Amino acid sequence: AKAGLEKLSFKVKETVLFQEAAVPKDAAAVIVAGPQKPLLEKEIFLLSDYLEKGQGRLLLLLDPDQGAELKPLLGKYGLTLEDNIVVEVDPLSQFMGGSYFMPVVAKYPEHAITKGFGYATLFPLARGLARVTPAPAGVRVDFLAATSPNSWGETRYAEEVKTEKITRNPEDKGGPIDIAAACEGSGG
Repeated sequence: AKAGLEKLSFKVKETVLFQEAAVPKDAAAVIVAGPQKPLLEKEIFLLSDYLEKGQGRLLLLLDPDQGAELKPLLGKYGLTLEDNIVVEVDPLSQFMGGSYFMPVVAKYPEHAITKGFGYATLFPLARGLARVTPAPAGVRVDFLAATSPNSWGETRYAEEVKTEKITRNPEDKGGPIDIAAACEGSGG
């Protein structure tokens, strides 16, 4: 991602947000990719302030067991993280190099972000996303990627992986599962 952004003449800089007074004013976007520890309250405050001021964009790439501390911030923008891991049993996904825990998304909806994007994409360790109900006023949520109808959101993963038998349970959400979204608006 860094090399791709640099080819488009963006400067990519790593920032230790906790050590900053604010997100840098020249930041067109902030990317939080696979954090190894929960974000601290100050970091979440700085991200929220950055978004509320309309300074730029935030890209969150969170594994299924990450991001609980971000749920209130995401809720302000009409999105919630589901507490599951996507299990993909579609044979096409397996054929294209995916696995039960790495769904392949081959079709994307019309959106400014996905316009002209025609590549199949692997999403290792994906989790489900959902809209907040009722939706916050002035916020728009567009889902950008979903798994196949043969997938489900496994809620007992931690228990079932120990037995090496992953099964769909009544409480597991059936596919397609939305796994990427764009949120726009005031986030009031």
